[in-house]
Amino acid sequence: MIRRWFAAAALAASLTPAWAATSAAYTITAPPRMTHAQSRAAFGPVAALLTRVTGHPFRFRFTRNWLVYMQEVRKNTADVYFDGPAFIGWRAARFQDRAAAALSGKMRLVLVVKRGTALSNPDQLAGESVCAFSPPNLATLVFESLFPNPDRRPYFHIIHNLKSTVSDVLKGTCRAVMVPLQLFTRFNKVHPGALAIAYRVAPLPNQGFSVSSKMPRAIQDKVIAALTSPAGQAATAELRASLGHKRLVRSHTADYVPAEHLLDNMIGFQGT
Repeated sequence: MIRRWFAAAALAASLTPAWAATSAAYTITAPPRMTHAQSRAAFGPVAALLTRVTGHPFRFRFTRNWLVYMQEVRKNTADVYFDGPAFIGWRAARFQDRAAAALSGKMRLVLVVKRGTALSNPDQLAGESVCAFSPPNLATLVFESLFPNPDRRPYFHIIHNLKSTVSDVLKGTCRAVMVPLQLFTRFNKVHPGALAIAYRVAPLPNQGFSVSSKMPRAIQDKVIAALTSPAGQAATAELRASLGHKRLVRSHTADYVPAEHLLDNMIGFQGT
């Protein structure tokens, strides 16, 4: 019996890849915007690519809700993240993490109102009802940052889906909502002439991958090179398709650091 056990253990060891026994394992994570199955489809190929090019095992870790994800960000528990500019900038400022690769183009947010609404400046919305997703939704964080005085802020009417957003604005439940420009374009096709852009936010760097400073610099460099290579384009095809983007491009940490302030009002992210 003992001989058989040792024989089985020896066989298992012989079938284990060499890197699994000798290399550090690294984790990829992302906000809980997808189901478990969607996340596996989007990030599984990325983990496989990084495992192959670095010689170290990478795995994707699914987070079930925003509380868990924000705790991971605050503690910097993962090694590779895919998330938005506020989180990338915050980790860069706090932990010296590096931006790696991002979706092509900029994030362009606009403040949308019912056409005919007299609104020339966001300040006029102080004390008014505004539709917003729960923070840390980026549009909500950006909109909140326009009101540094806590005594002169709008009231957030929390929404849970985009379909009800337009009807709430048109009915007057909310005076405005901040959304990505491409969503306004989509809304305008469904409700032609009913909505208008009252304010445009300065473009922000796009969602992307960043690497933790915990990883050795040589591994960081390999991850960045892999993500921006033709193989990286192939590995992120499912992810990019789900977000409507054609390419992944090299990103730069300095472009993200200014966005760290967007998390100033989030519990656990204040201070240094």
